[in-house]
Amino acid sequence: MLGKYFQGTLPQLIERARLLKGKIPRTLPRDYGALIRTCETELDNIIGRLRGLQKVPAAGGTALHHTRLRQFKRAIADLDHIETTAIAVLNRAHIDDHHANRLLYRICQEIGYPLVTPTVTTLSTSYFYIDTKLNLMFIPPAEGSFLLHLPDLYHELGHPLLTHQDHPVLDRLRVQYLECMAHIHDHFAAQRAKEEQRRGPRGFKDQIDLWELLWSKYWLTEFFCDLYATLTLGPAFAWSHLHLYLKMGGHAFALSEGFGAWRVVAAYREDDGAMIGYARAVSDGETQAYLADVFVVEEARGLGVGKALVHAMIEEGPGPYFRWMLHTLDAHELYRAFGFAEPNSTYMERKGTNAQVFGERGELGGP
Repeated sequence: MLGKYFQGTLPQLIERARLLKGKIPRTLPRDYGALIRTCETELDNIIGRLRGLQKVPAAGGTALHHTRLRQFKRAIADLDHIETTAIAVLNRAHIDDHHANRLLYRICQEIGYPLVTPTVTTLSTSYFYIDTKLNLMFIPPAEGSFLLHLPDLYHELGHPLLTHQDHPVLDRLRVQYLECMAHIHDHFAAQRAKEEQRRGPRGFKDQIDLWELLWSKYWLTEFFCDLYATLTLGPAFAWSHLHLYLKMGGHAFALSEGFGAWRVVAAYREDDGAMIGYARAVSDGETQAYLADVFVVEEARGLGVGKALVHAMIEEGPGPYFRWMLHTLDAHELYRAFGFAEPNSTYMERKGTNAQVFGERGELGGP
């Protein structure tokens, strides 16, 4: 059955890729030459992969069919990406795009950019970002007419420098990037070792894992791109970044909610952004919530951090009128200040049976 499906679908996809090559406009300014060549190269590559799949024998085993299916899905995804991104950009290019491309070309010439100048499109639906595979930079439609956000062009130029392989000019940058990555993993390994010796909640350890993931997958790259923009542009980028931070709101080191949490609140030191406390709650989102964790690092205890976390979680979030529940070993007075009291006779509880999590008595330590 799968063989018959491929037999009918592969020729159609090959023809679709060939048709897309014919839809690449040939009258655009030379600034689009790199993107046009990338489209042609990628489409030729996809056509070759699809034709290779046609040669795979239909009578192969299960492993062969799975491999063929994975390769088929990747080829379709790549073809869709070229069609809906690069081909769409080329066919919708207009005078604002031409202006932005001329501007970026002059910027790259001025700073001695070591790679091919990216193509720019004003089709962004969010903010500045770059597709490094296509070397295609997206900016919002009106940005070419204003100066305040334009320094972010320099930031986006940093991304290809970190993904480009085997360029001698970029060797030192790549070495420094990998060294920083190693320091990140060493730092969080040490943090995890510390937490193993503390009686902090499991959720706090999960947050350490999340911090490491965010730094290694996203934040280190953004940090290096910020450094590149600062070095090539100077104070103008700092002002632009401040404007973005104030416009977007939120905390620069805010963590995404996760690990089954309905809401997560954290406390940070003002001088360096280090997290010093954490609270987590689970809820049905309508009427009831359980305060699962409240944890403050030892050096910040006694400063009112725990009280501020509980206040932010309960009073400043979406659940100030919820019925709140918690377990605690020794912080009863803290929670009484927020209206908590011992339950009445209607409350019942089934003890936990996982001794590693709940202890021998089946009870959580609580926040």
